[in-house]
Amino acid sequence: MSRGYDLYKRHTVGELIAKQQAVRADPASKNTRPGIHIYTPKARRLLDDLAWAVRYHTEHSA
Repeated sequence: MSRGYDLYKRHTVGELIAKQQAVRADPASKNTRPGIHIYTPKARRLLDDLAWAVRYHTEHSA
């Protein structure tokens, strides 16, 4: 199982979106090194997993 699927099973869409907003707002998630990425690798992984979980919710609610 993927981490996104696990998040899908444990949280509602509203909770997942709130978690996404919290990660984006957290200063620790911002990448301070030069480069093209806005967020740290850990934050990018978490945001990707959360996005997949939201996608699973939208697929199964239709």
